[in-house]
Amino acid sequence: MRSTNRLITVSAVVAALVLPFAACKKKDTTPEDTLPTPTPESRNYHLAFAVDPEGQSATYFLQVSDFKSGNYDFDNKGFQLASTRTARPYSSPNGQYVYSYDYLGGQVYSYKAGSGAGDYSEADRINPTAAIGSNAARFTKVGDEACLLHVVTSNTTATGIVTEGGNFVRRKSMGSFIRIGTNNSDGKLSMGSPAQFEIMLDEAEMTSGVYVSRIDAPAVANGKVYYGYARSKMNTSTYAAVNSYTPSDANILVMDYPSFANPKVIRTAKAAGNTNGYRTPVAHTNESGEVYQMVSSIGKELKILKLKDGAFDESYEFNLTSALGGDGIASNGWFYAKNGIGYIPYFKPANGAASTPNWYVARIDLVNKTAVKLNLPSNLWLQQYQNSVIKDGKFIMAIVPNDADGNFYIFDPASTSADGFEKGATIKKGGANTAYIGVF
Repeated sequence: MRSTNRLITVSAVVAALVLPFAACKKKDTTPEDTLPTPTPESRNYHLAFAVDPEGQSATYFLQVSDFKSGNYDFDNKGFQLASTRTARPYSSPNGQYVYSYDYLGGQVYSYKAGSGAGDYSEADRINPTAAIGSNAARFTKVGDEACLLHVVTSNTTATGIVTEGGNFVRRKSMGSFIRIGTNNSDGKLSMGSPAQFEIMLDEAEMTSGVYVSRIDAPAVANGKVYYGYARSKMNTSTYAAVNSYTPSDANILVMDYPSFANPKVIRTAKAAGNTNGYRTPVAHTNESGEVYQMVSSIGKELKILKLKDGAFDESYEFNLTSALGGDGIASNGWFYAKNGIGYIPYFKPANGAASTPNWYVARIDLVNKTAVKLNLPSNLWLQQYQNSVIKDGKFIMAIVPNDADGNFYIFDPASTSADGFEKGATIKKGGANTAYIGVF
């Protein structure tokens, strides 16, 4: 492993704040989030649908009673989650509650699922905007009773650029983090204490104009939280973006959890690219408390690395580009099923951008480092596919081509076949500029 950067400078943080919806909220003091418990076989499941997913997205939920048979569509059906720009939802372990962050609205909502397919009611809401300093944070589940809100801000104003003697030193990247507790018995929400500090990269890297432009998709394991992030570069004279820049290694921000104390950046040369993903999760904790982290950037090999005890495991490297035929591929994230098996949506940049219906799904074996492209329909758009579930030991996705009806696909994690799935209930195609974005 390459040498770790100098410690991050912590600047401000834990303060008593008066918040619009939080005055009567109990502070969240859960000391540690454990690995997610096995999903109960009797629970509520939800299908998510987005209208204008790449713009001012409206997100709808509909309860699913049977993955194997029937027909599902959102024609005058479904419940709309609160969403100003877009919603980032997930469900409780029993599916009775849906938790969602209103990006640009800034509030976290809790909804209770009722008896009908589109029957949902608001159970609680809180507004962490003042605490985290942004209404445009990201939102990730990290345990059965907790999620994290996080954002990085970086600007080119006088407060965002550091100079010494007229020479450029760095562009500041300020990270903000807060833990949101979720009570799955009644859907109530609570807030922990916020943390805010400047994320410090390698000194030479920052002097060249590189900075942290996005942070997202953390994973928690054994008292540590691991955050992936994207790095961008600017011209240090004109402050214009250097669009050709791609990171030459992989970085992760590690902190103690849930205190957010002792932040540091760890680096490895085993992969090159960004580690933040885009709406799809990129890091997962296995049954042994190890974190598998995806690293992806166009033009670089797509890989999964391992994190353990606050550091990269330099003995592990899974090259998905090689495992899937050696052609250039990229991804926004992946899903963990169980026992070292996962599923990854990916696309081929040579055939079109991530925003085109140029997506595939592969079963991946993290232990044996093998992958198989699954025989699914073509013309898939999975750029913003956010979640999938396990039911009766099977992994379930909503697979709907851009121009045709689709289905729930019920994958068998034990099967190494490209046809290792059962095609289930029909999902009717939506209208123009719509997409199915997950099963919850």
